[in-house]
Amino acid sequence: MKRGEPLPGRPGLALLGVVRGLVREAEELEGALDELRPEVVAPALSPEEVAGLTAHFVGRATEPFVPLLGTETVEIRELGRYGEVRVPHPAFLAALEWARRSGARVEPVDPSEEVYAELFASKVGYVELVGRTLRERRLLRSPPRADGAEGFVVAWDRQLNRGRGSRALGRERERLVAERLRSLAHRERVACVVDRERLEGLGTVLRAGAGG
Repeated sequence: MKRGEPLPGRPGLALLGVVRGLVREAEELEGALDELRPEVVAPALSPEEVAGLTAHFVGRATEPFVPLLGTETVEIRELGRYGEVRVPHPAFLAALEWARRSGARVEPVDPSEEVYAELFASKVGYVELVGRTLRERRLLRSPPRADGAEGFVVAWDRQLNRGRGSRALGRERERLVAERLRSLAHRERVACVVDRERLEGLGTVLRAGAGG
């Protein structure tokens, strides 16, 4: 897990970047939450994702089967080089469990699935979509190599989302998340749990609007 840089004007807002799937990230995240004691846990997930995780995984002794896409299967297999991996995302589950135990409010900050679909359609045109498909196939054949899990997920994301439309989609997504976080952190202590590959981009957007 990696903490984001302190944000000017937002002392009560912490960014916690976690590697998707890596089990040890959950323990490190719980330790950080115990230290920060946020009033709001803000996972960078859609409301639908948080509702699904809460309904099917949080507080349950047994877990349902989780189907995976081809790219997800390869990504998880490669992450296994760096430690134990589990699905769904152990760190996000740990964040939701921590909030339930501590009485913190959970506020998902990613766009809803409907809003994200509209953003995708507006930012990613046909040519970009073909490029993404080709990049996915290359990742399946030849995943990136890195010294650690953080380097791996960052390299994976950069290869997949290097097209102009994909970058524009990512910037708009982080702008909406930052807007939501600023609103939440106006009066409360907030811990935003975000995928590691999004940490720097989200921090940059928040710092750019620090005076707002």
